[in-house]
Amino acid sequence: LTALGASAVIDRSELAENPKRPLLAERWAGCIDAVGDDTLAHVLTEMSYGSSVAACGLAGGNSLNTTVIPFLLRGVNLFDVYHDEKTEVTSYAISIQLQDAEKTLSEKAIEKTMERICGQLNQRLGVTLR
Repeated sequence: LTALGASAVIDRSELAENPKRPLLAERWAGCIDAVGDDTLAHVLTEMSYGSSVAACGLAGGNSLNTTVIPFLLRGVNLFDVYHDEKTEVTSYAISIQLQDAEKTLSEKAIEKTMERICGQLNQRLGVTLR
């Protein structure tokens, strides 16, 4: 995982319990969750503002006992992952929010940033834009 860009690998027990509070300190810029249930509920409380979560599995269960607070106050985007068994192609929906606190971003700056992001996704994960 660190070879793909993860700064740390944690034990799953750290995320196994659904926290009592609806928001915890921002910890994650994004998440691909294959567990669901309390693990997904926990991760949602720690997502950074404007981040995205891809929920693609139910290994821990199909419940999601949480609040809408992370979605409303932190702008978290929750997407699904689709796998076409005929073509063996997996599609991911992501949302990217670009922002500069000091000025309006130019079209050229946005294009350059998106090219860098797409390039890194391709280089590190073999992702292609469709």
